[in-house]
Amino acid sequence: MEKTKRNQSERRLSYRAFVALWVGGSVGAWLTTLGLWEILNFRVASELPLALLIGIVPGLLMSLAQKWVVWRGLRQPMRGWLVSSGAGLALTTLAYALVLRANRFGGMSSIEVQMLALFVPLALTQSLWLHRRVHHAWLWAAGGGISALVFGTVLQINMSIATQGIFLALAALTQGIITASIMRHLWSQPRDKRKSDALEQAQAIPARLLATDASPELPAAGVQPAQEARR
Repeated sequence: MEKTKRNQSERRLSYRAFVALWVGGSVGAWLTTLGLWEILNFRVASELPLALLIGIVPGLLMSLAQKWVVWRGLRQPMRGWLVSSGAGLALTTLAYALVLRANRFGGMSSIEVQMLALFVPLALTQSLWLHRRVHHAWLWAAGGGISALVFGTVLQINMSIATQGIFLALAALTQGIITASIMRHLWSQPRDKRKSDALEQAQAIPARLLATDASPELPAAGVQPAQEARR
């Protein structure tokens, strides 16, 4: 028993290794998005492909990295994580497209509003997925709002083409540290499936007893009623 627990603990990553892998996925996702942005910015005049790029690519890459890091670092199954992330990315793209359309027609939308449109829908759908597996899943949605504020603050800085990659990496680094800490904390408080299953079974017992009491009792095979025995 002790050997099994020791093997499981050895398979789990330390806090620093977990955060390092998580942050690497976050920084890599945003730098990849920046590289694709620079390529498409010279070839595509329409804003729609760029909106799709920003709304889908970083979130998709980070979701893939997060699934692997949680499985590798915490040995927790992440089935359905990409499905919930896909729904969130669809909402993110729609929200960001609406913000861009509002800007085109003279609407007022600050950089913070644009970042909220990029981060919050995805965080909400993922927090709904986490709610069935861990306690305090609302912290993940709050982390999405904090990430939006971090990127909104960084992107307001006047930066040149040479330094925008550095500032974006710093924002992704900050976001990665925050979200990695939240995710590791959430999986330290998982919901106990055994308790919920036992509760469901306990609730089903009275129904079975009522069904048993309501059903008429039949004499056993080979046993005659008392009246027939007297005859």
